[in-house]
Amino acid sequence: MIEGDFMRNRFIMPIIILLVVCGIIAGCRHNAPLQNEKTEEKPIKPETSRVNEKESETAISNGSRSDEDKKQTLIAERPENNENEEAKLTFNSWKYKYQHDFYVHQITNGETDISAFTKIFINDYFRKNSDELRSLPTFARGRSPEWNALTKFIYEKANKAPNEMSITEEQFDEIVKKYFEDITYTHKSSTYLTYKDGKYSPNGWSNEGSFIYELTKLEKGKTKEREEIWKAHITGYLFYELDGDPNTRRSEQSKNAQAVWEEMKKKEYYGLDFWGACDRLVFNNPGSILDPACEWIIEFTVNDPMGDLHFTYLSCEKKE
Repeated sequence: MIEGDFMRNRFIMPIIILLVVCGIIAGCRHNAPLQNEKTEEKPIKPETSRVNEKESETAISNGSRSDEDKKQTLIAERPENNENEEAKLTFNSWKYKYQHDFYVHQITNGETDISAFTKIFINDYFRKNSDELRSLPTFARGRSPEWNALTKFIYEKANKAPNEMSITEEQFDEIVKKYFEDITYTHKSSTYLTYKDGKYSPNGWSNEGSFIYELTKLEKGKTKEREEIWKAHITGYLFYELDGDPNTRRSEQSKNAQAVWEEMKKKEYYGLDFWGACDRLVFNNPGSILDPACEWIIEFTVNDPMGDLHFTYLSCEKKE
C-alpha cells in the first residue's frame, strides 16, 4: 500500500511541477505586450534641435544667398504666412478682367511695365465704370476740383434708388470721400445740379457716345504719408452709340467705327463682335487706325485691390 502511494506521488509531482512551469511561461507571454506598451514612448525632440533650427533661420537671413532664395526658403518653411492671401487669390471673384494680374504685378510687385493684361484691366475698369474718367474734373494735387464738374461727377457715381432722381447731401459726401478724400467744398447748386433742402436734383444733360481706353504710360510714387500712388497716361477713343450696330449706315458711323469694321475683316478678329474687336484693339496699337479724342494724366491710389476695387483721385489733367 505504501509502495503504491509512493509510485503515484512519483507521477503526480512531475505533473504538478510541469503545470507550474507552463503557468509561469504563459504569464510572461501575456504580460509582455503590456510591458512594451508602458515603456514605448515617442521620441522627444531634444532642445538642442530647436536651437539649431533658430541658428539655421539666422543663417538664411544673414547668409550670402540671394534675396529671392531667402524669400522662397522662408515661405517654404512657413507656408501659413501666405495661406490667407493665396486662398483669396485662388477663390476670389475678380470684378474686372485681369484684376488678378494687376494685383500681382502692379500692387504686389510694384511693376510699371505695361503688358497687354494691364491695358485690358485699365480699359475694363473704365468701361464698366461708365463716364468715370470722362467726367472726372481736372484739378491739381492738393486742390479741390472745379465745383460744376465735381457735382456732375458725383451725381453720375451715385447709386440712386429706383424712380429717385435726387441724391442726399450725405450721399454726396460719401462719394466725395470715396473718390477724392480730403477736398473742401460747401453744399450749393451748380450748373448741373440744384441743391435744396439737403438734396441735389439734376438739371439735365447727356453724355454722347462712349470710349475705349488705352493705357500708354504708368508710373509709381509715394505721398508724404508714404502711401503708394500711381500716375497713368490714358488715351480715349470715342465712338457713337450706334457704331456697334451692323445695320447702321456707314455715313452715320463715326470715323473710328468705320476703321474698326474694316479691321474686323482680318482673320484675327473672326468670331468677335464690334465691341469685342474694339477691346482687342486696346492692346493692339489702336492709335494706328483710330483717332484719339482725349488724353488724361491721372494720379490715384488703389483701394481694395483684391475686392471691389476703385480709384481715389489726387489730380487730373485733360487734353481734348
